[in-house]
Amino acid sequence: MKKNLCLLYGIAFLQGMVFYSPAAVLYRQEAGLTVFQISVIESLSLLLCLLLEIPWGIVADKIGYRSTMILCCGFYFISKLIFWKAYTFSDFLLERVFLSFAVSGLSGVDTSLLYLSASPGSSQKAFGIYEGMGTAGLLSASACFSLFLGEHYREAALLTAAAYGGALICALFLKDTRQKENKNPLQKINSERPAFWRLLKIPSALLYAF
Repeated sequence: MKKNLCLLYGIAFLQGMVFYSPAAVLYRQEAGLTVFQISVIESLSLLLCLLLEIPWGIVADKIGYRSTMILCCGFYFISKLIFWKAYTFSDFLLERVFLSFAVSGLSGVDTSLLYLSASPGSSQKAFGIYEGMGTAGLLSASACFSLFLGEHYREAALLTAAAYGGALICALFLKDTRQKENKNPLQKINSERPAFWRLLKIPSALLYAF
C-alpha cells in the first residue's frame, strides 16, 4: 500500500496549499463582506460540520473510505471554485456549505485509510509525515503569496482551486484497504495518536484561512 501512502501525502500537501490564507479576511472584505458577516458564515459552517459528523460516519461505513475520500475531495474542489468566483454573502455561504461537507466527511476517514495503508508498526511515522505534508503545503503557499502574488487575491484563489483539483485527481487513484485484525481502525488510531493531534486536526483559529 505504498502507493496509497504517497497519494495521501500528496493530497495532504495539495490541500494545505491555500494560497490566499495570509489574506483570507481581506479577500472577503474586498468582495464587500463585513467582519460580522464573515463571523456568521464561519459560525454556521462550524455548526454544520458538527451536525454532519455522524451522518458522514454512516455513509463512510457503507460506501468505503476510498469513495468517501473522492466525494470529499470533490466537495473541497467545488468549494474553492466557488470561493474564487464569490462576490456576495450567499456566494461565500455556499462555499462554506461545501467546505463543511468536505471537512466533516474527511474527519477520521483520511487517517483511517492512512492507518490501514501503513505497514505494521509504522503508523506513527505515517501520521507524522501526513501532518507534516499538510503544514509544508500551507507554508509553501504562504511563501508564494508573499513573494509573488501580493494583493492579487483572485489569482491566489484560482491557484488554490487548482491545488485542490490536483488533490481530487490523486484521490481517484486511491485503493480501498481491509481492516487490520478485524479491528476498527478509528479505535486503533485514537489509542495510538497523541491526543493533542486529534484535538488540533482542524484548529478553529485557522477556519478563516481555509
